[in-house]
Amino acid sequence: MTYREYHRHSRALGFGFREEFIIIFLLIAAVFFEGIGITMFLPIVEFIQRGHQLDQLASESRLWRSIIAIYGTFGIPVNLPTLITASFLCILIRQIFSYARQVYMAKVQFMTEERVRNKIFRLYLNVESGYLDEEKPGALVNSSTTELSLALQSVLAPLKLFAQVFLAVFYIVLLLALTGPITVIAIFVLGITAYFLKKLLIKTSGVGVDVATANEAFAAYLVERLDFVRLIRISANEKYEINGMENITAFQRNRLIKINRFLAQVNVLMEPIGLAVGMAVLYFGTTYFELRLEEVIVFAFIAIVRLLPTAKEMMATGQLTLAYQPSLFSLVSKLDALFKAREIRDGVLPFTSLTHAIQFQDVSFTYPSRKNKKALTNLDIVFPACKMTALVGPSGAGKSTIIDLLPRLREPTSGEISFDDQNIDQLEITSLRNSIAYLSQTTLVLNTSITDHIRYGNVKASDEEVREAAALAQAHDFIEALPEKYNTILGQRGIKLSGGQRQRLDLARVLLQKAPILILDEPTSNLDAESEMLFRRALMTIRKQHSTTIIIVAHRLSTILDADQIVVLLDGQVDAVGTHDEVSESSDWYRSAFNTQSISDTKYSTSNFLANP
Repeated sequence: MTYREYHRHSRALGFGFREEFIIIFLLIAAVFFEGIGITMFLPIVEFIQRGHQLDQLASESRLWRSIIAIYGTFGIPVNLPTLITASFLCILIRQIFSYARQVYMAKVQFMTEERVRNKIFRLYLNVESGYLDEEKPGALVNSSTTELSLALQSVLAPLKLFAQVFLAVFYIVLLLALTGPITVIAIFVLGITAYFLKKLLIKTSGVGVDVATANEAFAAYLVERLDFVRLIRISANEKYEINGMENITAFQRNRLIKINRFLAQVNVLMEPIGLAVGMAVLYFGTTYFELRLEEVIVFAFIAIVRLLPTAKEMMATGQLTLAYQPSLFSLVSKLDALFKAREIRDGVLPFTSLTHAIQFQDVSFTYPSRKNKKALTNLDIVFPACKMTALVGPSGAGKSTIIDLLPRLREPTSGEISFDDQNIDQLEITSLRNSIAYLSQTTLVLNTSITDHIRYGNVKASDEEVREAAALAQAHDFIEALPEKYNTILGQRGIKLSGGQRQRLDLARVLLQKAPILILDEPTSNLDAESEMLFRRALMTIRKQHSTTIIIVAHRLSTILDADQIVVLLDGQVDAVGTHDEVSESSDWYRSAFNTQSISDTKYSTSNFLANP
């Protein structure tokens, strides 16, 4: 990874110049004081060896002349205690900077994790629906957890590597000053060793890609299966799914073991090689180059105790950087994709109510994944304000697509959608969506109290308003029959309630929103006869008591017999428009579907049926 790539990827995570500067400053400061503290070991040993003879030491060494001058400036006597104290203080200051660096890096890491997680969630909630159609939730979970942590390690590791290289260079310069020729030979040998170890670094990078892929596969598989535990158990597919999970985790395990094996190989090879080179230098230095005892001691300490561990850390940090880079690239790629997929929010005109109608004029739509087939073709529909319009038709006719177009979850390929003659593109999207209440076919029940779930439609609503909405949705009676009444915790997806109860409870949430437009997407498709009757009764009450524009998608035609307008859709086009009697005459599909569903009495409208439940 080049510096330009590092700069781009780290900035994408919000890791800025300020953070880099502070971390590098703390690292260099720690290295600087460590270097001074270690360098003081040579004067201490020389001072002991020469019997505390300062004049002799000063005449032989520029270093000693500098030490005596510095001590003299501060009026400090030069003796063994003050020399040891100076060395100790430098090491202590180094530890203080090291502590500050560790705390600051941890703070930066966790703050960046928080910022990126919030950014991912914020972007995800604002992407276009086409992206959601293709993206797996598990991949997003993986990016927000595992990949994010590894990516930040990949960002921080080069800074650690920079400090380690800086420290290693300092030690090498110090050794060159002590034992020039011998140190050059040692560096040459270690350089050759590092060249051969480079292959392990390359292998680590390749395995890192596999680990990133395995992490995403694991998260996607787990999240999806947790969503369908009931189906898995009913289908008796536990063994099959467990085998699938075991295959993924086995792949993860193998790759992680492989990375750690590469790390271990470097660690195992570096130490004996470094020790061998150090011992060889000591032997040849004392035998052929006449190194003094104090120089041998300092050389051994620096080379074996300080430089060798630093070299090992450099190799390990380099390997981890390469291993985690794929996670960094994957995460930044995900952020880029989310940013590019954000939905258009160019409207500025506030929308609060519907007075006349919603109009589709020559609207066509094609899904990106099915470009060879239009979902809607030159559609012309008018949804009158304060009326109930039903959308019916076979699966794939375009009903759900129309529902998505109304709140601008999708954009038409061509044509125009207008609210009271105002183009939808010009409407401010938040105010538009606040004016649309939506009840889906699959009930969206939160794992919270009944009160909090209903209040999700209007967080500022009072308890009295919550109860009124529940009563309007025909839900108040069954709520009062529960042991905890409105404080009852619903459980995951409202598991403690029946399907009809969940539907009416979710309807209460929608009604509390008090939106001028109400969209019901196949609300009775999963209900029994009694629950359907209660839902239809609630719908009739809403129509009588509120001036609400209702758009309902229905497969069960009994729900929409008394709709003000029924729109029959076939293959993305309008087949017929009118009341129940009118479309029964003009649409062969509607007439056939109505007869097939065997409705007991086709002579009475829903209002008549509700009048005599």
